[in-house]
Amino acid sequence: MTSPTRPDDAHPYLRAASAGIRHHARALAPSDADTPKSGDRLHLDVLHAHLTALLQLLDRLADNTRPPHPAAGRHLATAHTRLWQATSEVHAAFHLLPGTPQADAETSACQSLVWAVA
Repeated sequence: MTSPTRPDDAHPYLRAASAGIRHHARALAPSDADTPKSGDRLHLDVLHAHLTALLQLLDRLADNTRPPHPAAGRHLATAHTRLWQATSEVHAAFHLLPGTPQADAETSACQSLVWAVA
C-alpha cells in the first residue's frame, strides 16, 4: 500500500522546471561588476519550448477543471490566452535576434508552429 503524496512531494517535475527558470533568471541578472547580458536565441528557443509545454498543461487543467468548476475553468482559459500571447512574443523576439545563416534557414518555417499550439 502506498501512502498519499505529501503536498511538498507533489509535482516534482514542475518544481524542477521552475527551479531551472529561476536559475537562468539569476544568471542573466546583472551584477555590479558585469554588464547586463542580452538574451540570445538559445535562451529564447528553450523558453519558447517551455511556454509551449506549459500551454499544453494549462489546456488539460482547464479541460479537467471546467465541468465541475466553470468559473475556475474560465480563469484558466483566460490564463491560456495570455500565456499564448507571451509565447507568441517570445517567438517573435527569437526571430529578431541575430543568428547564423544555418539557424535562420532551420527556423524560417517555424511560424506555423506557434499558431498550431493555440
